[in-house]
Amino acid sequence: MGYKNFMGKFHRKTLLNDLSAGLTLAFVSIPISMAYAQLAGVEPIYGIYTAMLTVIIGSLASSSSLMIVTISDEVALVVASSLGTLGTDITSGLVTLTLMVGLLQLITGQLKMGSLVRFISAEVMSGFIAAVGFSLIISQLAKFTGYKSMIALPYISNSVIQALDILIHPEMWDLPTFLVGIGTITFLMLFKWSKLKRYGNLLAILVISVFVTLFGLNSVKLTGSIAPITGGLPQPVLPNIMLIPDLILPALAILILTSIQTVGVGSAYPNPDGKVTDRSKNFSAQ
Repeated sequence: MGYKNFMGKFHRKTLLNDLSAGLTLAFVSIPISMAYAQLAGVEPIYGIYTAMLTVIIGSLASSSSLMIVTISDEVALVVASSLGTLGTDITSGLVTLTLMVGLLQLITGQLKMGSLVRFISAEVMSGFIAAVGFSLIISQLAKFTGYKSMIALPYISNSVIQALDILIHPEMWDLPTFLVGIGTITFLMLFKWSKLKRYGNLLAILVISVFVTLFGLNSVKLTGSIAPITGGLPQPVLPNIMLIPDLILPALAILILTSIQTVGVGSAYPNPDGKVTDRSKNFSAQ
């Protein structure tokens, strides 16, 4: 990327907003990336490594200033369902799958295949975005209420049936955890309506975190309770080419998921300067 294109990513007028958004995303991404790594069935620390590197590369390479290249629960679920094909060395298998998906995304972008998404109707895109939002809500109910349902029924999604079980059993909720969740939402909305709206997300996190510490709400799970965070970076791991045939279908599934998400962000949230988003470039950025 040339110097001119690189500097074009930064604007003095939006610098404070960009810093605020970056700090907020950094704080929020720590527990989320660890949780998604656990959802994928790998060590939580790898979620932080992934989120840390992908955001930097994606922000410099994408054509959308509002697209974040990071972990998603849909991709984590595909990885979790593919654990059996990753081999005995999960880390090596995960590296192999990641590189395969990256190469497919790069090829898709370089061949200008982003235009193919024009055949996807707007209704399908809206439905997909709504479904993602719904899945995120029900996936957070256990953490929001402090009650984790263990119900599992055949032929019914566990996440849906467990969400219903949580909702119909409020007596099982952990009150401090629930109040912290409600308080976070309340403070977030109040800050968004105030002159501090630029830092609303970050301030809401800080205020509630201080509140939990001061009042000793021990039943409220902290980020550190998810898994230990070790210092330093991981040792490099080589991919296992023997796993490539088994990982082709999972790689294609992730390619389709991430492509739809990319188009959804670009279509729903255009660049603030009105510049049209280059879908193919966004595929390459991923």
